[in-house]
Amino acid sequence: MSAKPRKQLDIAESLSARLIDALPLLVSYVDRDQRYRFNNRAYEEWFRVAPEQLRGKHLREVLGEEAYEGVREHVEAALAGSPRMFEGRLRYAGVGERAVRIDYVPDRGENEEVQGFFAVVAELNDLTDARDQLRTSEARMRAVVDAAAEGIITMDTRGVIQSFNAAAKRIFGYEDDEVIGRNVNMLMPPSYAGEHDDYLRRYLETGEKKIVGIGREVRGRRKDGTTFPLHLSVSEIQDGGASGFAGIVRDLTQQRQLEKHLADAQVEERRRLAQDIHDSLGGQVAGVAMLADLLRKALDEEGSSQVELAAELAKYVRETHALLRQVSRGLLPVEVDEHGLTAALKELVARLDSTRPGSCTFVCERPVTMADNFVANHLFRIVEEAAQNALRHAEAEQITIGLENGADGSILVTVHDNGIGFDESTAQSGGMGLHTMRYRADLIGARLRIVPADGGGTVVKLVLPRQLAANHDNRREPTADRGRA
Repeated sequence: MSAKPRKQLDIAESLSARLIDALPLLVSYVDRDQRYRFNNRAYEEWFRVAPEQLRGKHLREVLGEEAYEGVREHVEAALAGSPRMFEGRLRYAGVGERAVRIDYVPDRGENEEVQGFFAVVAELNDLTDARDQLRTSEARMRAVVDAAAEGIITMDTRGVIQSFNAAAKRIFGYEDDEVIGRNVNMLMPPSYAGEHDDYLRRYLETGEKKIVGIGREVRGRRKDGTTFPLHLSVSEIQDGGASGFAGIVRDLTQQRQLEKHLADAQVEERRRLAQDIHDSLGGQVAGVAMLADLLRKALDEEGSSQVELAAELAKYVRETHALLRQVSRGLLPVEVDEHGLTAALKELVARLDSTRPGSCTFVCERPVTMADNFVANHLFRIVEEAAQNALRHAEAEQITIGLENGADGSILVTVHDNGIGFDESTAQSGGMGLHTMRYRADLIGARLRIVPADGGGTVVKLVLPRQLAANHDNRREPTADRGRA
């Protein structure tokens, strides 16, 4: 949760605490031994004693014998777990007779055993004023929540929306009556919706945290059907037991657009640098290589003893030229051509396979084209990082890189290795490599998953949704392009 929503929630909690003391209602908490554990400031006016001094005292001692006997049946019922309400006249010791309404609300602990009860006492003449103050308090707290820049959504344990603040309306484009009473998964693309319900259910059953208490980036769905990146933080609302959840959402669209502009500029700079290395520095080194060859030939014709030294010089210059070409290609591995991603992945597999023969395979059953060089580059970098991780850290002996068109028009890229396996905690926290992969995926709107492979190893799955891949022509006639690079 960002600092701003946290501060606003703290303000709301402070308002609630001050409200309890400001109300003309007597609010108290009584334990199983019928002893006061909490009393608000209204008790001071009634009993002429500070609320703190009542703590630990028995109800009979504070109320007096007559008033206690008048409510004892309700007290015992509340401690047995049955809510009760008393309305009538009571004569309190040292206070006098009062016409009151008392609500007794049992307090159940985690094991459902009654720990005590809350008692709310109101003079009948003051009930209207109390209700007005409660409505005012609710309006104030609602104003605080509506003033938040982030969307705040509350839901019950089934994920059914209970409240929807002003920022959430702006973010998703819905009004209250369009969302309240419906499942929160209506605000997510179908691919996320099912998982969200499973996460809430699993958390309530096992306490396993997938989204509760963990901020994460997901995709939201607006009323018009468009999807967008957002940051979601879900917290449990505690009221004895779990009574629901509060989700705080922040629209990341502008942030992602800015990051994309910066990344575009970075890619363009890398392209310019690669071109300079290839054209300028590469050309100069190629010229030096030619001169070194000429020098070797001249020394050989003269019968000089320095021929071998000149030959060695020519060899090193040619190797330097080859290294410069490799660096130039590495700076921008995917060409702007629509087949650039396929070509770059083939080249990556060939490079990996050359260092460890038989270790890497590329599978592409049908042509996959991508005209967006920005997206293609980030897809390539994710695959490259995943393959390097498999070789360096997972001790993989075999890696299969797959590229295919999904049935729904999406583009699917996979990296499957037979390494030491999948550590879910590592995947959740992740090192810098995993963070970089997730960042690149979020930047292009792709969905990244890292899951254990059947039979051991790990599968990195990357899906570029249909709406983001729609401008790519993937409707060619099927041809086979399968094999080892």
